[in-house]
Amino acid sequence: MGASGDRITGMGIPGRTAAVVLAGLTMAGLAVLGTTKGGWDTADPIASVLGAIAGIAGFGFSWYIWRRTGPETDPHAIAGRLAARIARDEEEALRQLLGGRLGALIDVGFTVRASGSVTAPPSPVGDEGSASGTAAPGWSVARIAEFYRRMEPGRLVITGSPGSAGGSDAEQDAGTGKTVAAVLLARDLARGHAAHPQVPVPVRLSAPGWPGGTIDAWLVQHLTSALGLRPREADVLVADRLVLPVIDGVDEMDRTPRLRADSRAAKLVAAVNDYESAPVIMTCRRDRYKALTRARSQARTAAVITLRRVRPAEAHSYLVNRVAYDDHHRVRWQRVLAVLDDTHAGSGPGTAELRRALDSPWRLTLAATVFQEPDASGRDLLRDPADMLGLAANGTLDGYLLDNFISAAVRAPRRSTDRDQPPMKAARLDPEETWRRLAVLAAHVSGDAPAGGRPSRAATDRVPPGTDIVLDQLWPLGGERRVLRVGRLLIIAAPVLVSAPVLFLSQVSTLSKVTILWPIALLAAVAAGGQRRPASHARLDVHYLRSRTGLRRMAALLAGSAVVGLVVGILFGLTVGFTPGIAYGLTVALGAGLTHSVVSNAEADATDPRGVIRADLTTWLWYGIAITVLDVLGLGIALDQGLAAGFMAGLGLGLVFSPAIGHGGAVALQYIAFLWCVRGRLPWRLGRFLHHCRQLGILRTAGGAWQFRHRELQHHLAARPLPPTGR
Repeated sequence: MGASGDRITGMGIPGRTAAVVLAGLTMAGLAVLGTTKGGWDTADPIASVLGAIAGIAGFGFSWYIWRRTGPETDPHAIAGRLAARIARDEEEALRQLLGGRLGALIDVGFTVRASGSVTAPPSPVGDEGSASGTAAPGWSVARIAEFYRRMEPGRLVITGSPGSAGGSDAEQDAGTGKTVAAVLLARDLARGHAAHPQVPVPVRLSAPGWPGGTIDAWLVQHLTSALGLRPREADVLVADRLVLPVIDGVDEMDRTPRLRADSRAAKLVAAVNDYESAPVIMTCRRDRYKALTRARSQARTAAVITLRRVRPAEAHSYLVNRVAYDDHHRVRWQRVLAVLDDTHAGSGPGTAELRRALDSPWRLTLAATVFQEPDASGRDLLRDPADMLGLAANGTLDGYLLDNFISAAVRAPRRSTDRDQPPMKAARLDPEETWRRLAVLAAHVSGDAPAGGRPSRAATDRVPPGTDIVLDQLWPLGGERRVLRVGRLLIIAAPVLVSAPVLFLSQVSTLSKVTILWPIALLAAVAAGGQRRPASHARLDVHYLRSRTGLRRMAALLAGSAVVGLVVGILFGLTVGFTPGIAYGLTVALGAGLTHSVVSNAEADATDPRGVIRADLTTWLWYGIAITVLDVLGLGIALDQGLAAGFMAGLGLGLVFSPAIGHGGAVALQYIAFLWCVRGRLPWRLGRFLHHCRQLGILRTAGGAWQFRHRELQHHLAARPLPPTGR
């Protein structure tokens, strides 16, 4: 059985064909029944009711066939397909982190210290690891997967080592490559899953996005919402310990400078400790993990590996491969390369300082990017790498690199980090405008944005602290009250503006126009008045019906809808006759219940940061179209009010009810309101802008969020809303 697209699970071709054929026959049956006795405008209401019943029966049988052909029952087969998906995704993530060049990996070594009953493997050069903790100089990041497979048990914490250049505790191990090591480990473990099935499939999770609760529940939620597994399949994978949580960024969970036993990071580590003796991997900055240890909240029974700093010879090799790849560029970089050469015995100004400054992968990436920025003509480069010696000598190199990184990244030759994408077009972002926009976002996610008023406590609780740029969670940046007011106006305006033009151009009587339009406006106003909290997510989730829970929910909804439909039909029957009234009520109510059953309030696919908005908008349109079709059957046929009346009433009511009851539209409308409130500070096509920044290596993606390439860059931008001058 093959997978379908990017989803992990699939169904057989016979089952899919049967479902499609049955759905087609159902629609054909509706068409035949609807056109009996003279066409759609004069169809018998009894025929309409029979058509609705036939449609529901055919739809239900289609789903029965669908359920019988899936889901996959062999957990190891599911794990194998999941591993293939993870290997592809993590290779793309690694490509992003390395600036589009997988060959740019700096193979730093690491030491290992074990706590509890953990056995570390001996190093390749024969230095034995032990349970008490021993240096393993022979291990390096390129072989971290081999190291992990030989651990027992597979519980690992990845930290960095402090630099020799000083700095605050929070910055001592910044940029040492913890996330790169975690992504590389996940990719290699997933690649080798077929050869090493005893090692679970790695699934990377963003620690700031931890929803609370157990690791099991978090994994199930991520597997279903982000990776497309069905609930039963996710449950069995987690229960059988066939997935390995790789939790990245434990140090980014709390804004407070000190971590205590009641911090979110400590609570997450406690959940990891409660995860029995199952394999788990975490990344955390050295100072934050030491704080957790002092608070007695460290991971029990785990090996802690410490990535060492980049040695001068390794930095030399990186720059040769990245920027000094031919004679012309080697001459430009000659003075820097000479400083990093192990045979270099010079002690000129800036020599020692430069060697210390370039001892982390992040600093090397900055230097290689900034000093390769082309000039305005594009025929020459803007800066001389030899200037780094003077900047390092007077202690300004770090600030200089960060000041010029955005400009250099934007003006660099277009090279997309996406494997299957061609080079980007010559039309580029403006460096200064890009700086200003990113500075707004950096200040907001860092908790420093004025945001037209201080972010509310609800917003602060909702937004993962300090790192994630999530489109539907940026609304406090526009001012909470202002975004709420504009969002309410949109909820009122959208259905009225859609319904009114076509309705007034139709041949429906004036009384019918007013009768249809004023309830839509009234309901829109009522729905807008109920928008007091951040909007809930909505997405189509037809796979939910393939579970017992989903089928029970659908049965309950249809039963409740039948009761509501009868009540509505009787009320309508008092004025139009009981037969057409009940036909209308049952048609609309049962159809709405069926529509309701395929809408989920879970977050959309977390692999695309733009997925939440797209899924919400799609669900809104789906609900509006579904209610429109049902109202065409009801008003246009059963009540003989004409197709135009049924069409516009259904579309208007669908657009109103959907955001009001959490079936799509609320998130999209709130997002549009937010963009209106921040116009001038952020672009209208914000998602597209952030996607381009990711392609340029300024941002990276982590699940359903964008993050700055490095937290140091985020803080630098947050403190400087305007780009530097005189660079």
